[in-house]
Amino acid sequence: MSTGPNSLGHGGDPIKRLQNLAVVVGLHALGLMGLVYTANQIDLQVSEAKPILASIIAPSRPSPVVVPAPTPPKPVVKETPKKILTSPKPAPTPTPVAPTPEPVKKVEPSPVVEQKTDAKANQEAAASEVIQPKFDADYLNNPKPGYPSISRRLGEEGVVMLRVYVSAQGTPDQIQLLKSSGFARLDQAAQEAVGRWRFVPARQGKIATAAWVQVPVSFQLRR
Repeated sequence: MSTGPNSLGHGGDPIKRLQNLAVVVGLHALGLMGLVYTANQIDLQVSEAKPILASIIAPSRPSPVVVPAPTPPKPVVKETPKKILTSPKPAPTPTPVAPTPEPVKKVEPSPVVEQKTDAKANQEAAASEVIQPKFDADYLNNPKPGYPSISRRLGEEGVVMLRVYVSAQGTPDQIQLLKSSGFARLDQAAQEAVGRWRFVPARQGKIATAAWVQVPVSFQLRR
């Protein structure tokens, strides 16, 4: 639609000119309204396109639940049964029982113990005793100890008592001085002489055994 001087006309009817002007003004108003409406729609679209900011709220930690400690069970007290005292019953009186006769025991004769005679007992005792060794038997031919010449000149005399351990073979294994004569030369001469002697060994029954025997050796000058 043209709004030039030809359309409006300067020389036309003034009513038509006002109408035309009103139409032009209305069209402009409609155009303005359309622009405003379009702008509003654009603003709405822009505002709707804005990103939505959301904040994540961390969940609050639950407070720890305090579990009460279990109460220990009460000890069960066993009730001791009460003893019921009852009066003792009277003991029944025993009925007399007739004694049964004991069987007659047969007396058997005791075995006869052989009594040992005195002679046999003496023989056994003699067999158990130890017979001491002998040194003075004639068949032994034991020489007398020699008298030291110095002791003769000085007149030394005395008896030497020796203790001799005779083996089962009749040899003197040990010689001990039991009693001195008072002179060492005489004691020494007695020990040397007895050391060369032969003995009859001790016996226990018929068995030869070793044993001790005392041997006196006398030194006496002739006057």
